[in-house]
Parts: sequence; C-alpha cells; structure tokens
Amino acid sequence: KTVICEIVEAIEYDELKTFSAWENKTQEVIALQNKWKTIGFAPQKMNVKIFERFRHACDDFFKKKGEFFKSLKEGMNENLEKKKALCEKAEALKDSTDWK
Repeated sequence: KTVICEIVEAIEYDELKTFSAWENKTQEVIALQNKWKTIGFAPQKMNVKIFERFRHACDDFFKKKGEFFKSLKEGMNENLEKKKALCEKAEALKDSTDWK
C-alpha cells in the first residue's frame, strides 16, 4: 500500500497539459484505487495512517484535475465570446457595398 501511495504522490502535474493526458492519468489512478481495495488491510497500527495518506494523494490528484478542467472551460468560454464577436462583425458587413 505504501508503494501505491508513492506512485500517486509522484505524479508530475506539470506534464499533464492536455485533456487526454489527464484522462489517461485518471484511469491509472482509478486502477490504483481498485488495486488498493483488493490488497486488504495494513497492520492495525498503520492502517488508518496509510489510508489517510492514500486518500489525501487521490484527493489532491482529483482537485488538480478539476482545476485544470475549470481553466480549460474558462479558455473555451473566452474563445466562444471571441467567435461570437467575429460573427457579429461578419453579419454587420454582409450587406456592405464598401469593399475597400
């Protein structure tokens, strides 16, 4: 279980710059979560601590993923507004006879 924690904690977030990179890494984290469930319990003294460590690492990953997609959506909304403004300009010019 410690190794699984280390794997999730070692994720290089700077390398996750695209939608597909985040989705691939998400599938890896989900696979690690499923593996965690099949391993069984750690020794009683360590079980709560190791689970909290793992949960924190996973929560951190999904929080950063949410932040990435939020900024991606904001960028898309900005682009949408620019496209709408361009369409409005084109609509205003469609009947123009002043071509110069």
